[in-house]
Amino acid sequence: KKSCAKRNERFNKVGGEAVLEGVMMRAGSRSCTALRMPDGSVRAVLSSFHSAREKYKILRAPILRGIVSFVESMVLSYHTLTLSAQAIGAGEEETKFEKWLQRVFGKSIYDVIMVIGTVLGVVLAFGLFFYLPMFLTKWFDTLSGGSLGWFKNLIEGSMRILIFVGYIVLVGLMPDIRRTFQYHGAEHKSILCYESG
Repeated sequence: KKSCAKRNERFNKVGGEAVLEGVMMRAGSRSCTALRMPDGSVRAVLSSFHSAREKYKILRAPILRGIVSFVESMVLSYHTLTLSAQAIGAGEEETKFEKWLQRVFGKSIYDVIMVIGTVLGVVLAFGLFFYLPMFLTKWFDTLSGGSLGWFKNLIEGSMRILIFVGYIVLVGLMPDIRRTFQYHGAEHKSILCYESG
């Protein structure tokens, strides 16, 4: 049986993510974001990215390597999402409040808002998907007099799955998110086509 590398040398060379009205694809140190503009045209933005691991050998250590990769992926995602948000909002006129924010705080206020939004998103994710099922399971266990035993894990896992599926279904009702899910599918199809030659 042939190995995956021999069968397909393109396999696992490209990754990507869906963004607002577009797709970002990344291979090695280069990335390209293709965005559908309000007028229907497609704008491609090429960029290069150099990992801190190239500069500092210590960051290539097994545990540090994973942490650095995660942080760099988050930074790239943040920049790509910011780019896509600016692109789709390019045709919209700024509100008086937005003009006031920019005049008083400058462009940096948008970066601050994005960081606050990211932190709140992480806190919400931990609260909703981790702590809420754990809290509810402990509550059920207390109500039953501590007789759930190993069944606790099944209840907690089931709640996590139900909360996740419910979350995906609910956010999928929002038109912008549904559209982003479609671009997410397009990203996977693009990678499959590339890997298939």
